[in-house]
Amino acid sequence: MALGIACRANSPPDVQWERTFQAHDTWIRRIVQTHDGGFIAAGSVTPSRGEHDVYLLKLDKSGTTQWQRSIDAGVSGYACSVGETQDGGLVLAGGSGDSDKVAVFRMDSSGESLWTFSDFWGATNYTAEQTGDGGYVTGGLWSVDDSLYIVKLDTNGRAVWRKSYDEFYGHWNAHIPVRQTADGGYIMAAEVLLKTDAFGNEVWTRSYPDVLVMFSVCEVPGGGFVATGIARAPWPKGYFKPFNMVLLKTYANGDLDWRRVFTDGQESEGRCVRPTSDGGFVVSGSVTLDNLDHARVVRTDSQGNTLWTKTFEARTDLQFGQQTSDGGYILCSGDRRIWKLGPGRTR
Repeated sequence: MALGIACRANSPPDVQWERTFQAHDTWIRRIVQTHDGGFIAAGSVTPSRGEHDVYLLKLDKSGTTQWQRSIDAGVSGYACSVGETQDGGLVLAGGSGDSDKVAVFRMDSSGESLWTFSDFWGATNYTAEQTGDGGYVTGGLWSVDDSLYIVKLDTNGRAVWRKSYDEFYGHWNAHIPVRQTADGGYIMAAEVLLKTDAFGNEVWTRSYPDVLVMFSVCEVPGGGFVATGIARAPWPKGYFKPFNMVLLKTYANGDLDWRRVFTDGQESEGRCVRPTSDGGFVVSGSVTLDNLDHARVVRTDSQGNTLWTKTFEARTDLQFGQQTSDGGYILCSGDRRIWKLGPGRTR
């Protein structure tokens, strides 16, 4: 098990293009690359009637709008995540008129609604993805007792099973991701990592020293998981320990392999981690410098050592980032900004 403090390197990539939306009405919470090389973004928009609608935006590879959809899902409709399905359509997670109900939206490739699942009062969900059997999985926080839950849906959006996990893991106001794993089970991140089998039965949970919460998790090739979030960095006794971005890698059984804590800046946090084509990782989040928050992306090697860091002047954080097919990166801030970076350079 290796513990360490990650340091910053130079030579970050350039911004190839940027999209900025009106300050008062559009929020982009997730953007992913599509099979045609373009991008699909999801979030919310506020039309003239003053209530949020689910918002979808399709861009080509140059960032030019191909189409956009505003979907009236009732009061305060929004999308927190979006992904492509096996048939080229879309699946979204978010709110469908009641912010305390689970909601999954299934769209075709043009953003037209096929079905909506909305059920289970007192719960919020943050991610949804298609599973290997053609169905869907979503999960999040059940506010009744701050417990985590997972819901499995069939291909038509009908609930197959729901499992809740009674420990009090939901103290942080954060996205709680759930993703299918190679063995057909699921991995979930919050104050712990939670691994289940294919039917949602708990296999193991793990917490890690000084790690307060994990906002993002994904499986890595060859087994094991990588997660990012917030940790308390080592600090002289008697002094306040600030929040710091953490990146950690585990073995398949959840035991810690290594951990990297990024301590530059006053505070920082990791919001999303995704693997890269060379076995490394891209971590998106924020850093506080001179009492101002800035969006930040960190590119690491397979052991979590920094290859480069890019900090934006934008007074926001990064909610999502992934490597693109051209070796560059697509990022969104969670409010009104999208950035496309070119391929990274290393010294």
